[in-house]
Amino acid sequence: MVADACAAASGCLDPAQLGGTCETPPAGAVAPASGKGDYTAMCLKTLGDIFASGCAAGPLVLTPCVCGTTDPATCLVGAAAPSGELPWPDYVSDFGTAVPQTIVSMIVLQTNGSGQANALIQCLAISGCTACLGGVAGDAAAEASR
Repeated sequence: MVADACAAASGCLDPAQLGGTCETPPAGAVAPASGKGDYTAMCLKTLGDIFASGCAAGPLVLTPCVCGTTDPATCLVGAAAPSGELPWPDYVSDFGTAVPQTIVSMIVLQTNGSGQANALIQCLAISGCTACLGGVAGDAAAEASR
């Protein structure tokens, strides 16, 4: 699969390069604050919800995943509540808060399952591996495979 090759080549799956996977929790990994599931389940659920919602497809990468369709300028300072469905409930369940500013400060903590999922998404976006994110033409891996 092209996305897998791009993720591997970019170091997104390699803990030695600050990458990681859902299946191998890092030292200090924590279970979701809600007590529902474990690190791996939360990471996989968050990844699935990000892919299903397409929230990370744009240039702001994870901001739409936190704020949904709410204006980020108001959402990220707590002046307006996030709107939309996925993956907001994952963040609330994993981080134990519904405060957008707090969630944003924790969004890529790889010791949390949803944080690992977000770190993977950000790494893929930075590395140009955007085909799996609903990305635009120019995905580095897709281009290399042609």
